[in-house]
Amino acid sequence: MRKPPLKRFPNLYRGSKAKLSYNDVENLIINKHIIEEKYDGTLTIKKYGDLLLMLEDMKYTHSIYYCDLIARYYLVDVIDPSTNFRLNIKDREKISIETGYPMPKLLHMRSWKKLTYGINELIRQLVNDTIPPTKEDEETWPEGFVIKSEKNLGLGGKYSRLDLTGEKRYTRKRLNKIIGWKKYYGVI
Repeated sequence: MRKPPLKRFPNLYRGSKAKLSYNDVENLIINKHIIEEKYDGTLTIKKYGDLLLMLEDMKYTHSIYYCDLIARYYLVDVIDPSTNFRLNIKDREKISIETGYPMPKLLHMRSWKKLTYGINELIRQLVNDTIPPTKEDEETWPEGFVIKSEKNLGLGGKYSRLDLTGEKRYTRKRLNKIIGWKKYYGVI
């Protein structure tokens, strides 16, 4: 099974890669959705019983350099291939604990009906939160964010500050610094 790639937001991206339609954006935000930090690794799929774990392998640098990651693999999705839906956030958290794969940082989780402000304001704030204030902060700042439907596997969008700003991406395979979750949490 191949996970459908996330598209870019039409009002944030002017390039030639696939973009969400304005209808898709509306459907995404009306229903329950998750907004989490975007990680830039290599997508790896592992079986876990009857489920498929979608993991980002963070060993190599792709577009940004990460320093002090707590794990090599991050659990970005859990998919039930029999229904072709993703598991909800609570079930993904349980599997994260069982497997030891941490999840990306959760930035926001709700539906449009519960928002007291518009999606444009939310996205503007998320964009501002991913732009490093100085060049020295670049290595520790998030690459971007992902907004995805809590259930529908094909509905989701992503924002990368590198796509928006046109910054140069790394061309050679640098290694990210992975300190390990045990060291991070003071287990060893």
